[in-house]
Amino acid sequence: MTLRDDFKERELVYVCNDLRDVLIQNGESLPRQKTSSHLLLLAAGGKGTLRAGGHSYAVDEGRMFLLGIGEWFEIESRHGGGCRLLLLDFDELESMPSWETERRFRKITGRFPQYGELQGKEVRELYDTMLRLKEAADQAHASSGNRQGILFQQLVGQLLTAGESERPLSSLEDIERTIAYMEEHFHENLERDKLAAIAGLSPWYYSGLFKRIKGCSPIAYLNEIRLRHAKKRLLDPRASIGEVARSCGYGDESYFRRKFKAETGVTPGAFSRKSHERIAVLSNPYTAHLLALGIKPLAAPVEKGRELYRETYYSSVPVHLGRSCLEHGETEFSIWHTNYKLLAAAGPSYILCDDGLLQMQYGLDLNHIAPCGSVPWLELNWRSHLRHIASLLRLEERAESWLERYEAKAAAARIQLEAAIGTQSLMLLRVAKDQLSVFGRRNVGAVLYDDLGLTCPYEWNDIQVEQVVDMDFVSACNPAYLLLASDTDAESIDCLKQLAASDKWRCLQAVANSRIVHVEPSPWLEYSPLAHDLIIDKLLGWLT
Repeated sequence: MTLRDDFKERELVYVCNDLRDVLIQNGESLPRQKTSSHLLLLAAGGKGTLRAGGHSYAVDEGRMFLLGIGEWFEIESRHGGGCRLLLLDFDELESMPSWETERRFRKITGRFPQYGELQGKEVRELYDTMLRLKEAADQAHASSGNRQGILFQQLVGQLLTAGESERPLSSLEDIERTIAYMEEHFHENLERDKLAAIAGLSPWYYSGLFKRIKGCSPIAYLNEIRLRHAKKRLLDPRASIGEVARSCGYGDESYFRRKFKAETGVTPGAFSRKSHERIAVLSNPYTAHLLALGIKPLAAPVEKGRELYRETYYSSVPVHLGRSCLEHGETEFSIWHTNYKLLAAAGPSYILCDDGLLQMQYGLDLNHIAPCGSVPWLELNWRSHLRHIASLLRLEERAESWLERYEAKAAAARIQLEAAIGTQSLMLLRVAKDQLSVFGRRNVGAVLYDDLGLTCPYEWNDIQVEQVVDMDFVSACNPAYLLLASDTDAESIDCLKQLAASDKWRCLQAVANSRIVHVEPSPWLEYSPLAHDLIIDKLLGWLT
């Protein structure tokens, strides 16, 4: 496929998610919904009306429409006949720089030359290609798979060039420049004429061009940005509605209240009061941080067989998100694509994740669903993670209260453990597949050797997270007490049996003196306040 010049240095992948044939009966409608991917609509018969991006389009046979990610739309048939549509759901993925061997991609939007109703001589070609793609998809035999893929890529190529002969490529850059300005100056009094001047276009041409590319007017797009920031600021119970309105560019508080309720279905006050009940978390460790702050998330990653200590909380989490792991034949992107759709349907007030995930998986896509807060995972320790999340949610007092209680508990436990085992060494060893690992500063070492002051038989402070070791290393450590965390797959179990049968293992003082205990990987290998709090309880139960 030949890409436009501004894409030549990027590696782009296009993924077809679903192709549906939808028949809307006379007088009925397709309910209002929000896109989680690109959506290409083809009017295959009948007549209807499409409402998207604050505009109405006549849906007549032969017309085609492209909607971007995060756009609300609804379709109704006109009285006197039904309406038949083909709906193609697909994603545009961009490769990301990575130090890993596996390539990573993020979903992107806003890169096609036209959005809304497609114009130009290419529409007829797009129409024919999409009908042939539907015909190939309807064929049940496996040999049609290659043909579907070829037709889908051909369709994408036509979308990339749709209307190119009618508009200079620089126009896309003009629109993106004004969007960047809106993001920076949303709190100011911005009008269409000023934005058009920034783009270097006449106001009339700018509005039309913006609508064709983004599917809505520039002012409607600006309102979306303002409302996103308003939702974030309403997390602070100390902020008045008037203050939030003014800080987000709304001079008229009454107008702000009307716009906010029209978008969210609730008043700003109601949203603020219940905002902490609708927080979604995408990064698994931060579920524990929210629980420590007294918040049960609306949506969170759940893997019931993996984090047994959290099972008591799972029933109170309405939306269970998938974990980013390659299991059951799923690709990493397919898991996150499903998560994106679940989040869009749940409508959280705020989305919390680590900084790497926000960049690698979704980029700015998540902001179409709700305001996002990222936590610097590697830059901060777990206490600073808790404080950072509390500051995002305006819950600083809760964080300090929890930490004060934890420090007192750890100090008391430290005295008890010193009386029980003195300076004898204790080590946690993990068995995963055929590998042995020990841990350092950003894992169980933080609570065992820092908070509780136990003696470690190796230089734990030199290990950031985890270090693979061999049996010779374990023998040299020769811990007095041993915590053994093993995975449950067949290969890990076989490795355990080989260890138990070896002379080096039997010679360990912890093994010889029966001071070894088998533990679940979770919470022992988790870096979070809730896990560390539980580790103290478990350790006291074993050693005192």
